Amino acid sequence: MERCRVCILPDSMPGVSLDETGKCNYCRNFEQLYSEDTDEKREALRLKLESVLEKYRGKGKYDFLVPMSGGKDGLFILYELAHKHKAKVLAFNIDTGFRSELAVRNMENAVKKLGVDFVVYKPNEQTLFKLFRTFLTESGEFCCVCNRLIKVASLEIAKKFDVPMIMMGAYGKYAAAYDHASPARYTNYYYYCNVLERANLDVGDYKDFAGDSPMMESIKKRAKKNPQLFDPLNYIDPGIDNLKKTIIEELEWQSPSEEIQHGDCLLNPLKDYLMNRKWGYSEITQAYSSLVRNGIMSRDEALRMAEEEEDEVRTPPPVLEMFLEKIGMTLDEFEESQKRHFSDIPNTVNNAYTKARKIYRRIRYGK
Repeated sequence: MERCRVCILPDSMPGVSLDETGKCNYCRNFEQLYSEDTDEKREALRLKLESVLEKYRGKGKYDFLVPMSGGKDGLFILYELAHKHKAKVLAFNIDTGFRSELAVRNMENAVKKLGVDFVVYKPNEQTLFKLFRTFLTESGEFCCVCNRLIKVASLEIAKKFDVPMIMMGAYGKYAAAYDHASPARYTNYYYYCNVLERANLDVGDYKDFAGDSPMMESIKKRAKKNPQLFDPLNYIDPGIDNLKKTIIEELEWQSPSEEIQHGDCLLNPLKDYLMNRKWGYSEITQAYSSLVRNGIMSRDEALRMAEEEEDEVRTPPPVLEMFLEKIGMTLDEFEESQKRHFSDIPNTVNNAYTKARKIYRRIRYGK
């Protein structure tokens, strides 16, 4: 294994390639996208954001919906819109049963200080846990269930409360989920449907979790029956240090000691454990590589910290036992699930795959 000479991504990670100088493709792409950080570019981004805010302000009962989990990105967006831009904002959270106490406290502090309305959506636990089990069994991962649910539930809540735009928390410069290695960058609606079909489940029975197909989403968007989605952090571009400083000072936000990207979810250590078992590294390596590119830490520091923290996720995290009990999976079944990988399942419309599954079901189940 070789690591990028700029960040710490290993060439053994799927999708990573080093050039003749030892620089990885992610660092090369970063330089192309973000090397020109000029005053003119920042002003153009600011004007674009102002234009979007003005266009959608006053169009509904609320101006914007802000999904949040108790982590830094969503709370910063909430602060910027509600305090700085004086927008009428509806804060939104999904309670999967795996929220940390600190994350809940961070959200409650923020909405109280900002004086914004707050909606918590609680999905059907029986269905949620069945989907966790299904995705683990068929694809060796479970994060797709919540990733999809966040978007689907956000759209439904926005429509219910007459909100024209949803402000998502993507921040491209600091992304820690990478193609080929992270489920979040691979999984989509078609993948979701193919996993359910592989488990002989009807996607129609899980509409509240799967949502609409991309084609139907596009039709509804054009017909203005779906709210718009926007990623304001890419336009505000506050930088991680300033982002944290702001919410700590203004919202009394507290960061979990182990927080890298998603310390607000109790299942995050389990996700890293699964990745580490498959590849020998997790999103910890990817997160620190992003910080190196952005000049937040040195390469040597990132490598040292990643190796120390990834050593901790090479053993089963304490949450595993509780998680398996809730979803009704034995440890042996869990071990068997680790022979699967999400990239083995198509994330596109795959007629050949669909036909093969129908033939298989007909032979095995007589239907």
